[in-house]
Amino acid sequence: MRSPQEPVDRPAATQDRLGSSRRESDAATRSPRSRETRSVQREDDVTTTSISETTDTGNKYTQELVLNKTKARLTVRLAVNWVKEGTFADDDAFKKFIRKVKTAAYGYLDNKFKVVCTPTAEAAPKEVIELPIDFIIFDMDSGYTIRAHGGKPGSGSAMAEAGGDVYEYRADDTLEEGITYAHEFGHAILGASDEYANPAMPDRVLTNDHSIMANYFTQGKTEAEFKARHFQHIVTEVAKAFAGYTCGLREM
Repeated sequence: MRSPQEPVDRPAATQDRLGSSRRESDAATRSPRSRETRSVQREDDVTTTSISETTDTGNKYTQELVLNKTKARLTVRLAVNWVKEGTFADDDAFKKFIRKVKTAAYGYLDNKFKVVCTPTAEAAPKEVIELPIDFIIFDMDSGYTIRAHGGKPGSGSAMAEAGGDVYEYRADDTLEEGITYAHEFGHAILGASDEYANPAMPDRVLTNDHSIMANYFTQGKTEAEFKARHFQHIVTEVAKAFAGYTCGLREM
Protein backbone atom coordinates (compact mmCIF):
# COMPACT_ATOMS: atom_id res chain seq x y z
CA MET A 1 0.00 0.00 0.00
CA ARG A 2 1.73 3.21 -1.13
CA SER A 3 1.31 5.80 1.60
CA PRO A 4 -2.01 4.74 2.07
CA GLN A 5 7.23 -18.85 12.51
CA GLU A 6 9.42 -19.93 10.33
CA PRO A 7 9.09 -23.69 10.72
CA VAL A 8 10.94 -24.58 13.85
CA ASP A 9 13.95 -26.89 13.56
CA ARG A 10 13.18 -30.33 14.71
CA PRO A 11 15.68 -31.28 17.42
CA ALA A 12 17.64 -34.36 16.59
CA ALA A 13 16.79 -37.29 18.82
CA THR A 14 19.62 -38.20 21.14
CA GLN A 15 20.36 -41.80 21.86
CA ASP A 16 22.31 -43.41 24.65
CA ARG A 17 24.80 -45.85 23.14
CA LEU A 18 24.50 -48.37 25.95
CA GLY A 19 20.72 -48.27 25.76
CA SER A 20 20.93 -48.70 22.01
CA SER A 21 23.12 -51.79 22.35
CA ARG A 22 20.76 -53.32 24.83
CA ARG A 23 17.78 -52.68 22.57
CA GLU A 24 19.59 -54.28 19.63
CA SER A 25 20.46 -57.30 21.78
CA ASP A 26 16.89 -57.60 22.95
CA ALA A 27 15.62 -57.36 19.38
CA ALA A 28 17.93 -60.17 18.29
CA THR A 29 16.32 -62.57 20.76
CA ARG A 30 12.81 -61.92 19.49
CA SER A 31 11.16 -64.18 16.98
CA PRO A 32 10.82 -62.96 13.36
CA ARG A 33 7.06 -62.70 13.88
CA SER A 34 7.64 -60.47 16.90
CA ARG A 35 9.77 -58.14 14.84
CA GLU A 36 7.27 -58.08 12.00
CA THR A 37 4.43 -56.99 14.27
CA ARG A 38 6.20 -53.89 15.48
CA SER A 39 4.33 -50.71 14.60
CA VAL A 40 5.10 -49.23 11.20
CA GLN A 41 5.32 -45.45 10.88
CA ARG A 42 3.07 -44.32 8.08
CA GLU A 43 3.64 -41.30 5.91
CA ASP A 44 1.27 -38.38 6.23
CA ASP A 45 -1.47 -37.99 3.63
CA VAL A 46 -0.28 -34.75 2.04
CA THR A 47 -1.25 -33.04 -1.21
CA THR A 48 0.30 -29.87 -2.61
CA THR A 49 -1.63 -27.70 -5.06
CA SER A 50 -0.73 -24.53 -6.91
CA ILE A 51 -3.30 -21.81 -6.23
CA SER A 52 -3.57 -18.28 -7.59
CA GLU A 53 -5.72 -15.18 -7.39
CA THR A 54 -5.78 -12.09 -9.59
CA THR A 55 -6.31 -8.66 -8.06
CA ASP A 56 -8.50 -5.91 -9.51
CA THR A 57 -5.36 -4.34 -10.98
CA GLY A 58 -4.72 -7.47 -13.04
CA ASN A 59 -1.79 -8.79 -11.01
CA LYS A 60 -1.81 -12.57 -10.61
CA TYR A 61 -0.20 -14.06 -7.50
CA THR A 62 0.56 -17.77 -7.14
CA GLN A 63 1.31 -19.86 -4.04
CA GLU A 64 1.38 -23.48 -2.89
CA LEU A 65 -1.44 -24.88 -0.77
CA VAL A 66 -0.35 -27.88 1.31
CA LEU A 67 -3.14 -30.03 2.73
CA ASN A 68 -2.06 -32.49 5.41
CA LYS A 69 -5.07 -34.71 6.11
CA THR A 70 -3.18 -36.76 8.68
CA LYS A 71 -2.27 -33.79 10.88
CA ALA A 72 -5.35 -31.76 9.89
CA ARG A 73 -3.38 -28.69 8.79
CA LEU A 74 -3.42 -26.29 5.86
CA THR A 75 -0.30 -24.38 4.95
CA VAL A 76 0.03 -21.65 2.33
CA ARG A 77 3.62 -21.51 1.13
CA LEU A 78 5.33 -18.70 -0.77
CA ALA A 79 8.91 -18.95 -2.02
CA VAL A 80 10.65 -15.57 -2.05
CA ASN A 81 13.87 -14.44 -3.68
CA TRP A 82 15.01 -11.55 -1.49
CA VAL A 83 17.18 -8.98 -3.27
CA LYS A 84 19.20 -6.52 -1.21
CA GLU A 85 18.82 -2.90 -2.29
CA GLY A 86 19.61 0.45 -0.69
CA THR A 87 21.97 0.68 2.27
CA PHE A 88 22.11 -1.90 5.03
CA ALA A 89 24.87 -1.72 7.62
CA ASP A 90 25.86 -5.31 6.84
CA ASP A 91 24.42 -8.68 5.84
CA ASP A 92 23.13 -9.25 9.37
CA ALA A 93 21.11 -6.03 9.16
CA PHE A 94 19.65 -7.19 5.84
CA LYS A 95 18.68 -10.58 7.32
CA LYS A 96 17.21 -8.89 10.39
CA PHE A 97 15.03 -6.72 8.18
CA ILE A 98 13.76 -9.76 6.27
CA ARG A 99 12.87 -11.43 9.57
CA LYS A 100 11.02 -8.27 10.59
CA VAL A 101 8.97 -8.31 7.39
CA LYS A 102 8.14 -12.01 7.68
CA THR A 103 7.22 -11.70 11.36
CA ALA A 104 4.86 -8.84 10.59
CA ALA A 105 3.10 -10.91 7.92
CA TYR A 106 2.82 -13.99 10.13
CA GLY A 107 1.35 -11.93 12.96
CA TYR A 108 -1.67 -10.99 10.84
CA LEU A 109 -2.02 -14.23 8.86
CA ASP A 110 -1.14 -17.28 10.94
CA ASN A 111 -3.89 -19.30 12.61
CA LYS A 112 -6.56 -16.64 12.28
CA PHE A 113 -8.97 -18.85 10.34
CA LYS A 114 -9.67 -22.53 9.83
CA VAL A 115 -11.51 -24.46 7.14
CA VAL A 116 -14.30 -26.54 8.65
CA CYS A 117 -15.78 -29.38 6.59
CA THR A 118 -19.07 -30.91 7.73
CA PRO A 119 -20.28 -34.24 6.32
CA THR A 120 -23.41 -34.02 4.19
CA ALA A 121 -23.44 -37.41 2.43
CA GLU A 122 -24.35 -40.72 4.04
CA ALA A 123 -21.16 -42.32 2.74
CA ALA A 124 -18.90 -39.71 4.36
CA PRO A 125 -17.40 -40.24 7.82
CA LYS A 126 -19.48 -38.49 10.45
CA GLU A 127 -16.79 -36.42 12.13
CA VAL A 128 -16.35 -32.74 11.39
CA ILE A 129 -12.93 -31.90 9.92
CA GLU A 130 -11.19 -28.73 11.11
CA LEU A 131 -8.12 -27.46 9.27
CA PRO A 132 -6.29 -24.45 10.77
CA ILE A 133 -4.49 -22.31 8.19
CA ASP A 134 -0.90 -21.23 8.65
CA PHE A 135 1.67 -19.68 6.34
CA ILE A 136 5.31 -20.20 5.42
CA ILE A 137 7.41 -17.62 3.60
CA PHE A 138 10.62 -19.39 2.67
CA ASP A 139 13.76 -18.29 0.84
CA MET A 140 14.42 -19.59 -2.67
CA ASP A 141 16.48 -18.07 -5.46
CA SER A 142 13.84 -18.96 -8.04
CA GLY A 143 10.96 -17.64 -5.94
CA TYR A 144 8.85 -14.50 -6.18
CA THR A 145 11.27 -11.57 -6.22
CA ILE A 146 11.02 -8.99 -3.45
CA ARG A 147 13.53 -6.17 -3.33
CA ALA A 148 14.32 -5.19 0.26
CA HIS A 149 15.41 -1.55 0.46
CA GLY A 150 17.48 -0.54 3.45
CA GLY A 151 18.20 2.93 4.79
CA LYS A 152 17.15 6.34 3.50
CA PRO A 153 15.67 7.70 1.31
CA GLY A 154 12.58 5.58 1.77
CA SER A 155 9.54 5.04 -0.39
CA GLY A 156 6.21 3.21 -0.54
CA SER A 157 6.23 -0.57 -0.34
CA ALA A 158 4.23 -2.30 -3.08
CA MET A 159 3.68 -5.65 -4.77
CA ALA A 160 3.02 -6.58 -8.40
CA GLU A 161 2.87 -9.80 -10.36
CA ALA A 162 6.45 -9.40 -11.56
CA GLY A 163 7.82 -8.73 -8.07
CA GLY A 164 7.61 -6.43 -5.09
CA ASP A 165 9.43 -3.84 -3.03
CA VAL A 166 9.53 -3.42 0.73
CA TYR A 167 11.22 -0.41 2.28
CA GLU A 168 12.75 0.00 5.69
CA TYR A 169 11.71 3.67 5.64
CA ARG A 170 8.71 5.52 4.24
CA ALA A 171 8.91 8.37 1.78
CA ASP A 172 8.99 10.80 4.73
CA ASP A 173 12.02 8.90 6.11
CA THR A 174 10.19 7.54 9.14
CA LEU A 175 10.43 3.81 9.84
CA GLU A 176 7.82 1.73 8.06
CA GLU A 177 5.29 -0.12 10.22
CA GLY A 178 4.73 -3.86 10.29
CA ILE A 179 1.09 -3.49 9.26
CA THR A 180 2.20 -2.22 5.85
CA TYR A 181 4.36 -5.29 5.26
CA ALA A 182 1.42 -7.50 6.28
CA HIS A 183 -0.84 -5.59 3.86
CA GLU A 184 1.61 -6.14 1.02
CA PHE A 185 1.76 -9.85 1.74
CA GLY A 186 -2.02 -9.82 1.54
CA HIS A 187 -1.35 -9.35 -2.17
CA ALA A 188 1.64 -11.67 -2.53
CA ILE A 189 0.45 -14.62 -0.44
CA LEU A 190 -3.36 -14.32 -0.70
CA GLY A 191 -3.84 -12.47 -3.97
CA ALA A 192 -6.16 -10.02 -2.20
CA SER A 193 -7.09 -6.74 -3.88
CA ASP A 194 -6.76 -3.34 -2.28
CA GLU A 195 -9.99 -2.05 -0.79
CA TYR A 196 -9.22 1.67 -0.55
CA ALA A 197 -10.16 4.36 -3.04
CA ASN A 198 -7.99 4.80 -6.11
CA PRO A 199 -9.02 7.18 -8.91
CA ALA A 200 -7.41 4.82 -11.41
CA MET A 201 -9.77 2.04 -10.25
CA PRO A 202 -13.25 3.62 -10.21
CA ASP A 203 -15.03 0.25 -10.02
CA ARG A 204 -13.05 -1.00 -7.03
CA VAL A 205 -15.02 -2.53 -4.14
CA LEU A 206 -14.42 -0.28 -1.12
CA THR A 207 -14.81 -1.58 2.41
CA ASN A 208 -15.19 0.02 5.82
CA ASP A 209 -14.96 -2.97 8.17
CA HIS A 210 -11.37 -2.59 9.40
CA SER A 211 -9.90 -4.70 6.63
CA ILE A 212 -6.11 -4.63 6.47
CA MET A 213 -6.51 -4.35 2.69
CA ALA A 214 -8.47 -1.09 3.07
CA ASN A 215 -7.35 2.29 4.37
CA TYR A 216 -6.24 1.24 7.83
CA PHE A 217 -4.83 4.71 8.51
CA THR A 218 -8.34 6.20 8.62
CA GLN A 219 -10.26 3.12 9.84
CA GLY A 220 -7.82 2.34 12.63
CA LYS A 221 -4.57 0.40 12.57
CA THR A 222 -5.21 -1.43 15.83
CA GLU A 223 -8.46 -2.95 14.48
CA ALA A 224 -7.09 -3.87 11.06
CA GLU A 225 -7.21 -7.56 10.15
CA PHE A 226 -7.63 -9.98 7.30
CA LYS A 227 -11.24 -10.96 6.67
CA ALA A 228 -12.86 -14.26 5.73
CA ARG A 229 -13.33 -13.05 2.15
CA HIS A 230 -9.54 -12.97 1.71
CA PHE A 231 -9.39 -16.75 2.34
CA GLN A 232 -12.40 -17.88 0.33
CA HIS A 233 -10.37 -19.20 -2.59
CA ILE A 234 -8.58 -21.52 -0.17
CA VAL A 235 -11.90 -22.95 1.01
CA THR A 236 -12.94 -23.55 -2.60
CA GLU A 237 -9.76 -25.49 -3.30
CA VAL A 238 -9.88 -27.54 -0.09
CA ALA A 239 -13.51 -28.55 -0.71
CA LYS A 240 -12.37 -30.46 -3.81
CA ALA A 241 -10.51 -32.89 -1.54
CA PHE A 242 -13.53 -33.68 0.65
CA ALA A 243 -16.35 -35.18 -1.38
CA GLY A 244 -19.51 -35.52 0.67
CA TYR A 245 -18.67 -32.53 2.84
CA THR A 246 -19.65 -28.90 2.93
CA CYS A 247 -16.65 -26.71 3.71
CA GLY A 248 -16.65 -23.20 5.13
CA LEU A 249 -14.42 -20.78 7.00
CA ARG A 250 -14.43 -19.94 10.68
CA GLU A 251 -12.32 -17.75 12.89
CA MET A 252 -9.89 -19.48 15.19
